[in-house]
Amino acid sequence: MIPRHPEHTSSDPNGAAPSALAEPERSVAGPTAAGRAALDAAQALARKAAAPATLRAYKADWTHYAAWCAEHGFVPVPAAPATVGAYLASLAGTHAPATIRRRLAALGKMHRFNDLPWNTAHRDIQGALSTCRAKESLVLPVLDRRHHRALGRPIARQLVAGVVAIQLEPLGRRGG
Repeated sequence: MIPRHPEHTSSDPNGAAPSALAEPERSVAGPTAAGRAALDAAQALARKAAAPATLRAYKADWTHYAAWCAEHGFVPVPAAPATVGAYLASLAGTHAPATIRRRLAALGKMHRFNDLPWNTAHRDIQGALSTCRAKESLVLPVLDRRHHRALGRPIARQLVAGVVAIQLEPLGRRGG
């Protein structure tokens, strides 16, 4: 038998060495006063993380999505990527790309708050978003009467015609 240093000897009758990385004992009573203060501070920050207007918009977006799911026979929670993709595609013809992205963010926020699986990188969701991005690149500027008065009608018409001509030019191929 190899002699051991007195610090390395075990008081265990089976000879097991004490663990140097033993976990500290935990209190069953719950967090300390400092721990409760840290939890309260974290909850206060979480409540301030989103503006009231954003939360109202998310609520409206979630309500719209849930109604759409009920109307089309889908289960809204947890949202299957194919269901989310179909929902986004249904919005593409009538809603601005920014609105569609905000609605997707609202769905994600609801899933994350409830610890539900959420993956916006799924091909069904990304396919619908790429359609929205294509639509976004074709959005033309809207000049209302204020702009016509400020610029003068002929200049405003030339400006819009120039933007249309630029957007209709072929962009070429990506990746050579």
